[in-house]
Formats: sequence, C-alpha cells, structure tokens
Amino acid sequence: MRDIPFSSEERLRAQAVQPLLGLAIHDSLQEDNNLTSILTAKEREIVGMVCEGASNKLIARQLNISLSTVKTHLRNIFAKTEVINRTELVSRTRMSSVQHSLNM
Repeated sequence: MRDIPFSSEERLRAQAVQPLLGLAIHDSLQEDNNLTSILTAKEREIVGMVCEGASNKLIARQLNISLSTVKTHLRNIFAKTEVINRTELVSRTRMSSVQHSLNM
C-alpha cells in the first residue's frame, strides 16, 4: 500500500490510460457474454450439469454416452472457454450469466 499521495504526473498518466482500461474490461465482458454461443448444444448441456455438481460418471449415465466421451467434451469445453478446470468453468459460466442478465 502507498503511504504518499500520487504526484500530478502519476495522476495524469492514470487518466490517460483510463479509457483504454475501460475498453479492455468491456471486451472481456463481451467475451464472457458470448460464452454459450461458442459451445455446441451438447457442450452447453454438459456445462449445465457440471455447474450443478454432476460427476463425469453421472453425466455419462444421464446422457447415455461413454465416460471417455464426457472427458472429450470437457477437454473441448475447457479449450473453447479458456479455462483449466471445472471450478474455473463454473465460475466463468456464472459470471457470464450474471453479466448477461445485467445487460438485458
């Protein structure tokens, strides 16, 4: 944490980059809003089940597909959504849903 106030020069620099930061944040939120548009119907179904806490075995059983197919779908989902695990997928999905509802 900073103990001294920002200088005039530092404040000017911060003001100069503020519009760029706003654009970057906007672009990031737009990507999240498009989360479901990049997934297939089956992938969206699996994401929904993951968000409900379903295991791979349960997903396979309920969708009548093999465990290997579930894992393949999850790998594809992770790649498309740029996440590395289920927790991050759930978090990103929820953030996307919240942002989408705020924009409506």
